[in-house]
Amino acid sequence: LPADLSQRFARTQARASVQGGLTESIARAGEEKGQALARIERAAPAVRAAVAAGWERARPLIEAAHRSARARLQSALEGHRRRQAQRQAEDRPVEQENRKRGRGR
Repeated sequence: LPADLSQRFARTQARASVQGGLTESIARAGEEKGQALARIERAAPAVRAAVAAGWERARPLIEAAHRSARARLQSALEGHRRRQAQRQAEDRPVEQENRKRGRGR
């Protein structure tokens, strides 16, 4: 069942990129998700337990990937800010020298 869900969501995402109708595609994805959840609710308890177990196994991996992505983003932002501050520090003496000579930017 989870494989079926991911295939449906992948098809919906592909339609979104091809058609460009993001709003409609998001609405369809929401409808498909609702239908899939309704099928899960109607499924036998053993099937629901299997779906829940799959989620419990996947959840730590998803959370670890999320933390890793946030750490990489934070590191990239810090590097960008450092480079920007360094560039501004290098530009300041040039600006001061130009002002002394009467040549504003």
